[in-house]
Amino acid sequence: MANGVWDQVAQTLWQWGVRSILGLPNDDLAALQAARRHGLRWILTRDQRNALFMAGGHSLASGGLSVCVVGKGPALGNALTGLLECQALSVPVLLLATGTAQGTIGSGAFQEADQMALVRPLVKWSYRVERAERLAWALQRAAFLALNGQPGPVYLELPEDLPPMPQVEEEGKAEAPVSLPKRLTSLPKRAALQEVWHRLQHAKRPLLLLGGGALRAGRPGLYEQLAERCGAALFTTASGRSAVAESHRLFCGLAGIYTAEALRALWSQADLLVVLGSRLEETALALLHQVDPRARWVQVDVEPANFSHRIESEKLLGDAAACAGHWVAPADSPAMVSADADHIASARQAWLAQIVSLRRQAHAQCDERLGGLSERNRLEAADVLQALQAEAPADTVFVHENGLADMWSYFFPYFALRDGQRCVVPSEQTTLGFGAAAAVGVKLARPESTVVALVGDGAFNLFRSDLCTATDNALPVIYVVFNNRSYGWLEQQWQQHARPSETGAGPGSGFAFDADLNFQRPNLLVLPVGRRDALRDALTAAFDAHRQGRTAVVDVQLSRIEAAPGLEAFYGSAPHISL
Repeated sequence: MANGVWDQVAQTLWQWGVRSILGLPNDDLAALQAARRHGLRWILTRDQRNALFMAGGHSLASGGLSVCVVGKGPALGNALTGLLECQALSVPVLLLATGTAQGTIGSGAFQEADQMALVRPLVKWSYRVERAERLAWALQRAAFLALNGQPGPVYLELPEDLPPMPQVEEEGKAEAPVSLPKRLTSLPKRAALQEVWHRLQHAKRPLLLLGGGALRAGRPGLYEQLAERCGAALFTTASGRSAVAESHRLFCGLAGIYTAEALRALWSQADLLVVLGSRLEETALALLHQVDPRARWVQVDVEPANFSHRIESEKLLGDAAACAGHWVAPADSPAMVSADADHIASARQAWLAQIVSLRRQAHAQCDERLGGLSERNRLEAADVLQALQAEAPADTVFVHENGLADMWSYFFPYFALRDGQRCVVPSEQTTLGFGAAAAVGVKLARPESTVVALVGDGAFNLFRSDLCTATDNALPVIYVVFNNRSYGWLEQQWQQHARPSETGAGPGSGFAFDADLNFQRPNLLVLPVGRRDALRDALTAAFDAHRQGRTAVVDVQLSRIEAAPGLEAFYGSAPHISL
């Protein structure tokens, strides 16, 4: 492809404010040369799937558009798993790929594939640029669609023989839009907003559930203010974690299978459930059977396809944060005037007291269980999380996987974010290896933050080809690897549900976590930990290394992993939900 095409792309990205690209380009290297000419930093990955994971982590941490470039045919095929995760995460990622030359398409050309057909189900918009004069328009439209409505990935294909615009070839630069398209905000009709506010005022036991769509609040404390104003229990989905301060008195943890036992009673007693920015995936609806059938539901989302029809609800099409902002504004949401006001206020006070009491009870149950674990001689996943909470600084971003051991971190209060800390969580796809790679993208977006990835050994092994991407690009991450030399979730399912005659292999067998982690790289520190009394020293050394700009791997060697509280009863890829 002529250099001028990639010059036009690179200049456009620079004028948008994009400063980095992730990926592995086509073998003509024109994209790399153009990026260098226009001052863009290229994070060269070893695996196209990891490149998309990193782009997803970058978007979640920055809140903006990320850009990824891959080659054609099998290169794009390798990227599809990452593209699936970015779609499920609803993150704005622009994927640019080389395509078969227009002059040879359909003739069995080298690495030819129907790339448009491959990506179409996984993106908001896909377009093959076959005329140079359409490139600027395609870039602008792609970015606009990626950022607006429900954010998501978009795809542009650039044929190998796409000629540049004449002025690009002559001058080495291109005309490009001055700024990145703006993210638009939408609100439902005022009457619909007022009707929901009326219900919130008259509810005696309201509950707010925040999904990933609530993360883009742009206003600290917004949802806590709403919960205080209407006296609601605050839950998040896994994707919505970080939307609220977990120290807040009304925060009750994650919904569904991740809800602490003591706090599940709130779901059975709530009389109004308002869902902001969540698709209500299976894991979030695991307690649906406990909800009072007389309870009212309200769903707020920017995308009509996200509304769940497993429940009867009032549906508001609009931005979660904009709706919450309307309800916390006194002028837009006046105080209640009702003959039942005193009765409702009394019931609301009792509900608030119950929330605080059950939250205290959840902490007590957590302390009791952790105390029992500490009496054992072996190192446990919960020990690691407790030590991390004590050692991690206030600027830490925790990046999660979704395996048997690291799943403990989804359970509040076994793992709680301190004020200033935040997390990045995989989507309901829970793609293996996402968190390990996404952590590099998070560090790229937030270089000032401490980034800690909580991963199992299976996920880490899938990522290891790109461990050098973190070290070589000075993007230090602390990897806390829960290493039982097994795919822990599958092992637990096998041991719990297989017939006795079939379980001879036992935990920790069959899926080897390579024992040679102590290989040397200039900016890598590997810290094996096999005993509880060595854990704190290893974490201290890891955080010291991070401050020095080095990547650290804390190799926590576990002989057995106990399932997190409440997960023991679940079997299969997701809990069964009765509809």
